[in-house]
Amino acid sequence: MRVKRTSKATIGIAAKLDGWQPGLVAVLFAFGAAILVVPRPVAPRDVPEPFVTEQAITELRIEEARRAEAARAALAPGVRALGAALRDLGRAEVSGDGRSLASARSTIASRLAAIAPEDRPQLLLLRAYQAEAFTLALRGWEARGEASRDFVELGGNLVEAFRTAGWCVDRGGDRTILLSDDELGVVFRKRWNSILSLEGPAIVPTLTEERLLFAFTVRHPRGEARGDARAIATSGTPSMLRRIDQYARLDPAYPASFARGVVLFSAGQYARSAQAFQAHIDAHPEGPLTPRAHNHVRAALAAEIGDDPNPSWFSL
Repeated sequence: MRVKRTSKATIGIAAKLDGWQPGLVAVLFAFGAAILVVPRPVAPRDVPEPFVTEQAITELRIEEARRAEAARAALAPGVRALGAALRDLGRAEVSGDGRSLASARSTIASRLAAIAPEDRPQLLLLRAYQAEAFTLALRGWEARGEASRDFVELGGNLVEAFRTAGWCVDRGGDRTILLSDDELGVVFRKRWNSILSLEGPAIVPTLTEERLLFAFTVRHPRGEARGDARAIATSGTPSMLRRIDQYARLDPAYPASFARGVVLFSAGQYARSAQAFQAHIDAHPEGPLTPRAHNHVRAALAAEIGDDPNPSWFSL
């Protein structure tokens, strides 16, 4: 029988490495913890969207459907007359006739003023009915190219505004409006309010509606169908920053500083981007976005001095 002999040198090395497995685990754990704890440069990509619950959306749909049904049941004569004047405005917008447009606006103002105080709550019913009718007409236009009476009279130049914003995509005769029915309803109601210069807690969009529309504009910045993302982010920076500020005034819980940091980084304004992310960290030292904000600060500072803002983890 052969006996395996082990040299003294081998025995010495083995003695020194005895119990190495727990040590290696500890080293790897410490290294992994360092990667997680120490901020590393990560370039920001997405502006955060506000969260809208399905329950809130469902409640909005139910309320608007209830109002539209009530409008079909009965509307005061003065409210009906206002609805007809709004349709005249839509036709004038499509025709581009300045005289007809001015006349329609004047008629709207006079008919709105003539509505009795007790009938003014029915304005919400008229608005819901016209929003529903326009949404149905627009979907028909998408599917069949049919510019129905409701499409022209209730929409006016709204679809052209969607084209300008990049929210209407035409490909080989196929038409697609990027807004969902819920988002389209919000846009229509805001436009309707603007035409009539209506304000007040009963008429202005709810926070759910504002969240829906702002989330859509985050996903689809104006003009995105007409150029590359970087050019759009750069050219649209002032308007997007204004939109963020406007929305933040309505929804104080929204991480506006973080959102500004993303937009400014996309526009190549790295120093201002770092300041915005740091403002978020200062305001929310333990918030869910704070770890990412630390990463984005480092990325913005790296980009400001010409370094890679998004290096591989093993190159740190």
